[in-house]
Amino acid sequence: MLGGGRRQRMSKSAIITGVYGQDGSLLAEYMLALGYRVVGLVKKYKPGFLALESVEIIETDISDPIAMRRVFATVRPDECYHLAAYHHSSEQQSSTEDCWKMLRVNFMATQAILDALLESSPACRFLYAGSNQMYTAQEGVAVIDESTPFSPSTYYGITKVASVHLVELLRRERGLWGLTAILFNHESTRRSTRFLSRKVTSSVAAFKAKGATATALPKLNLRDLSARTDWSAASDFVRAMHGALQAQYPQDYVLGSGTVHTVRDLVQEAFAAVDLDWREFVVTGLGATSTRPCLLGDPRRAQQKLGWHAEKSFSELIREMVQHDLAVATDANV
Repeated sequence: MLGGGRRQRMSKSAIITGVYGQDGSLLAEYMLALGYRVVGLVKKYKPGFLALESVEIIETDISDPIAMRRVFATVRPDECYHLAAYHHSSEQQSSTEDCWKMLRVNFMATQAILDALLESSPACRFLYAGSNQMYTAQEGVAVIDESTPFSPSTYYGITKVASVHLVELLRRERGLWGLTAILFNHESTRRSTRFLSRKVTSSVAAFKAKGATATALPKLNLRDLSARTDWSAASDFVRAMHGALQAQYPQDYVLGSGTVHTVRDLVQEAFAAVDLDWREFVVTGLGATSTRPCLLGDPRRAQQKLGWHAEKSFSELIREMVQHDLAVATDANV
């Protein structure tokens, strides 16, 4: 099924899986502005989704080899961004059903897409969205670059590593122009409220919107304010992903900020954005320790090879998210 408008062929065409997600929708908007024909592969069409009216939407199963052969033979894209992934908040445990969905979307779909691409569009450039969950920090701050050995500790991370190895194998043996972008935590106003960043910013907005009655609301419960994360803006990452496919030759890139912030930093920035004292609204778990290990992405290859640099600071990102959530909360209360 095709939905949306722009049907004429642009100077370049691109397929994006997961186009309704945070990264996919931001990348689609970015590439439409550059004049691309953008084709989004989705499980189910959503009319009027965000600002994607000009994206050609195809309802399909990306893990179905026959369906993917049909799509690539029809579209014959110049670029393909495989951003679709099945995952959940790190605060949840993976069920057996979750594991099967991760295997199908995170790995089997990669195989189906790449087989179809190499058959019908062998010159198409391909990007796979990897994850910092392909690594595990043992102690302190573990700095991750493109040469760091994989060490996943989650099923999600295992399925991601499998696809990275597949891309590397096909690049070596079948001439695939493909690479992996290893994505560290990246946020935006489109991040689901199931994830920590939006859980915090949406809660802050709710407290502010309630005004004098805010202290009567249930408090924001956070397990460990000392936990550290490498956070970036998703809008910065989509620029890097596009830039990676414009390079002379394919190589993998770590995308991160190169800086870690604590959950306390996140909370303080969010509450400061609306002039509230976070200590009145937050409760935390007992026994938290600042020695909990964490991962830090080293973005120097992307900076040196692609000329990419982040444009949005941590503070700007969090404040932008709070203001967005506040506008939504205020409208809901009107």
